[in-house]
Amino acid sequence: MRILLSILFFTILSSANSLHEQSSKTFSEEILRSLVKHDKDLFEKTAIASKTILDSLIIQEFPKLKNLPKEEREVHINKVMNYDMLKSTLLKSWDKIYNRGVREGIKWENVTLIKIEYEFQEKKGLIWSDNNLYFNFNKKVFHIKLDDCVLLDGHWYMNDTMKWRGEVLD
Repeated sequence: MRILLSILFFTILSSANSLHEQSSKTFSEEILRSLVKHDKDLFEKTAIASKTILDSLIIQEFPKLKNLPKEEREVHINKVMNYDMLKSTLLKSWDKIYNRGVREGIKWENVTLIKIEYEFQEKKGLIWSDNNLYFNFNKKVFHIKLDDCVLLDGHWYMNDTMKWRGEVLD
């Protein structure tokens, strides 16, 4: 019986990791697609959680907030995270990545995804990931890091800016 439970646990765990990896892959592909299409709206829809979803994340991190009256809870949530500032910061990071690629001579519409690497972690019951995108342009490989992505309600969102890692040299 113990062996059966161990096998079942391992199967469930690897199945969950596989699902996280697949959904994270799709998420990362959409981020790159937003750059390729020069479509900041696609990036926003894909990468930026609504205020309601982010509020629920903060309440999950600080469970005592659940018991506060709504107005008081909002004050505390805004102290932890300013939604408008986060959204603005993420949109500016998209601009920076896009423009940095252009300065490097990249024609975004001609890039090809090579691979995506993931670093999953569980913190306080949430799944987090750093996703590393590698793409090809003009026979050169470039790297972008999607830092601190979080899985909420079955969808990945960004919780930190994208990082340009530049050309990958062998």
